[in-house]
Amino acid sequence: MPGKKVKLIAVVLAIALVLSSVAISNNIYAQARACPDLPVVPWWKTNHNKITKHVEHYYNGKWDLYIDKWVQYRERLIQIHESGGIAIIKTKGVKLKGEFLKEHISKVDKRIRITQCLQESHSGQFVFNDYSEKIGLGTNSGTADL
Repeated sequence: MPGKKVKLIAVVLAIALVLSSVAISNNIYAQARACPDLPVVPWWKTNHNKITKHVEHYYNGKWDLYIDKWVQYRERLIQIHESGGIAIIKTKGVKLKGEFLKEHISKVDKRIRITQCLQESHSGQFVFNDYSEKIGLGTNSGTADL
């Protein structure tokens, strides 16, 4: 009866894999929760989970490229602020200058630091997260809904 024995071993291994996946996922999500909430900016409409999925989908998991985009954006905003100019958020028709622009630069800086925290929490975890979704464990819904 080697067939039954092989099936039993396969079932036991599958159960062990699911249980260890749950333990690992709880640890991953605990790490993500350790990252501070994103600052409130009405047009961002994002959270930790959305940023993580965005980096995986559009940047192929390359966090540094995504973070560099935000660093460059912050630098452009600083230049505009220092020259006394107006920053325009074209998609929303929002114009920022003076103290409002300075406050927005501060929020962009916080977003960069929080994204770096997410990078530390999630780097190398996407394969596991995809598998978790396939077997019905779900993924972190994020902790910074705006």
